[in-house]
This record gives sequence, structure tokens and C-alpha cells, in this order.
Amino acid sequence: MPKGLSYPSFERAVGELCPGGRSSLAYTNQGRLWKDGFFSVASKTWFLALSRAPDFGARSEDIRARLKSDRLHVQRVADSVVDEPDGLTFALFAETLIGKKAYDQAVGVGEEKDDPQRLGIEYGKLITDAAVGPTSNQLDSNLSAMRSLAEADGHDWYHATWPELQDKWIYLSSTQRSFVIRRCQHALKHLDTYKFVDKLSTQELVRHLPTAATLLGAWPLIEKHDRLHDCPTCAAEYAHIQHALGHPTSSRFFPRARSAAARQMRAF
Repeated sequence: MPKGLSYPSFERAVGELCPGGRSSLAYTNQGRLWKDGFFSVASKTWFLALSRAPDFGARSEDIRARLKSDRLHVQRVADSVVDEPDGLTFALFAETLIGKKAYDQAVGVGEEKDDPQRLGIEYGKLITDAAVGPTSNQLDSNLSAMRSLAEADGHDWYHATWPELQDKWIYLSSTQRSFVIRRCQHALKHLDTYKFVDKLSTQELVRHLPTAATLLGAWPLIEKHDRLHDCPTCAAEYAHIQHALGHPTSSRFFPRARSAAARQMRAF
């Protein structure tokens, strides 16, 4: 069972997001205000309530994974501007953590160009949301169940699909993670039918295991076939173009009939 975080270790991990030791942004006035904003959301009260959850260990692992990934991302950005006069500015640090769109929205409502406290609040919302909804353990359980149905033939699929989904998982919102889990469970339902009712061999079954892109919503969950309408959910995927978390412009799911803004939505 994954070990649960302590609040001091959580505070330390947040402090390590900014590279550079004691001369770093973390010790500037902007950095202190940013941390004040962050910990006003990811507070001790929030953490205490979270620690009472029966799956606190699993949620701790997801928080650790997100903070580690963000720390490495900030470090890569810092390395890319090390030769520039200003190096890693506070604005670049904050934008790296929450994304350009959220950054622009946050500074647009503040009185100052770079409202540190508000930017800390926005990042706090992202981290606390990482502890809401399905966990990566639940994702792994669903993928493992699919692999088990395909027996030995499912091992290669699992070892390709799990890391790809895991990398994206920590950056999905709780709503998006719930969407992925629902697709996993629906895929399991069909795979179970294919194996135990239709009597497909494991070699045949592995062809129907969903890719990471499919589970993210880039493609319909099952192949189109004569009995498609036996499942209203899957039939609807072909009958209606739906929003998905990961479809490329070449996908048959790409919303070509939508507004320009929707068509330009960034894929995960």
C-alpha cells in the first residue's frame, strides 16, 4: 500500500518546485506571496480531511507524481533560459505550473501584472483537484483487468498503454479522469462478452484492447460492426461527433462541425 504524505513533506515538495536553493524565487517576496496563495487552498485543514480518506495512500502517490513532474518541468524551463539575462522569472515559473491560458486569466483579474497570490491559488486548485476523483491505482486496476482477460497476449499491450496513460493522467482534471475510468469499465464489459460469449481467442481479443488514445476519447471504443446498435453507448459514438480529451485532427471524432474555438481546442 502506498505510504501517505505528511503535511511537512508536502510543504517541502512544494518548496522544491523552484530550483536554485536559497537564492531562488522561493525566497523572494513574490515567491512568499505565491506560497501564501497556494497554501490558502492546499491548507492544513484540507490536508487533514484528505488524510482521513481510506485511499489516502493512493491519493498521496498521485500528488507526489504531479509535484515531481511539475518540478522537472520547471527545471527544464529554467535550464532553457539559463543564459538569458533574467533567467527563470516569477512569471515564467508561474506560467509553467498552471499553463498559459490559466496564467493569462489569473493575471487578467489581478490589480498587478503578476499577482503572485492569485497565481498561487490557481496552482493550489490544480494540486487539490489531483486528490479528487479516481486515482492512478484505479486506472491500473482497470487496465490490469483487461490484461488478465487477454492473458499472456495482453502483456505487451499493458506495458505500452499503462505508461502512456500514466503520464497524461496526472494532468487530467478529476472530471476527465472519471471519463477515462468510465471508458475502461465499458471496454471491460465488451471484452468480457467477446471472450466468454463470442468465444474469441486471446490472440483475437488483444486486437480489441483499447489504446491510450481510445481511452482518452480520441476514437470510438469499439470497432464498427453489424451488432453495434446492441450497445446504445457505442452506437452513439458513431452517430454523434463527441468532444474527446485526446483526438487528433485526423480522427473521425474531431469536431469539424463545431465553432472555430472548439476546433482549435488543445488535445492532451
